[in-house]
Amino acid sequence: MAGPTPGLTRRYSTVIGMTGLIGALVLAVVLDYAIAELMSLSSDPAMNRPVVLGWRMSRVIAVGLAIVSLVVYMRHQAYKVYTAEVADELVKSHWPSRDETQSDSIVVIVVSFILGGVLFVFDMASEQFTTFVYNLVP
Repeated sequence: MAGPTPGLTRRYSTVIGMTGLIGALVLAVVLDYAIAELMSLSSDPAMNRPVVLGWRMSRVIAVGLAIVSLVVYMRHQAYKVYTAEVADELVKSHWPSRDETQSDSIVVIVVSFILGGVLFVFDMASEQFTTFVYNLVP
């Protein structure tokens, strides 16, 4: 595989920054819940008390770790190149038109209703069969 196109990371710098920021926000939320759960297992119930601007200790730790991870990832060239290559490939992709999406959605809905009906019939038949078999046994 050839190396990245010159200027590719510069062209998609906004995308790279936004993906890093969104990743850090998701990481902060997940870490907040995980750290809060771990702190709730502690014998000291006041361990997760508000400390900064009404934020609990778990949230402060989670945001700190997310900021550190964002800085670390944004400094690595491999992360920037990978994100820029993904963005470049997405630009090259064929995206369906509104009419194609609408017709495909209609097909999915119709097939779902047909399969739901078939499963309903099989369920009813199976219920009738098992009731019949159970009624045979005294």
